[in-house]
Amino acid sequence: MQTDNTKRLRALLLCALAGMFGVHRFYLQRHISGVVQFLLMTGGMTWGWQAIAALPEGSQWPDWLIALAYPAIPMAVVIVWMHVDLLLILLGRLDPPAGGTGQK
Repeated sequence: MQTDNTKRLRALLLCALAGMFGVHRFYLQRHISGVVQFLLMTGGMTWGWQAIAALPEGSQWPDWLIALAYPAIPMAVVIVWMHVDLLLILLGRLDPPAGGTGQK
């Protein structure tokens, strides 16, 4: 059986390595917020790629900056959220799952 420190370390590693996609939230059984993080990040990335693809050939840097400013907002929100989660996991305020299998 795993100790709470092992579960906390696993949640911390998941958050540090794939936290921007909400993977640690799924491990912590917070599925709705995990889906929200995943959708915000992948949506922002997709929006950014579409904005770049829509720029006409020969566009100057202000056009690129404007095209990437709006998609960066949801991604920035998720990155700040991920860092807050890292801090909460370190402080023990974001609890890992109680069971050995990770299911309720």
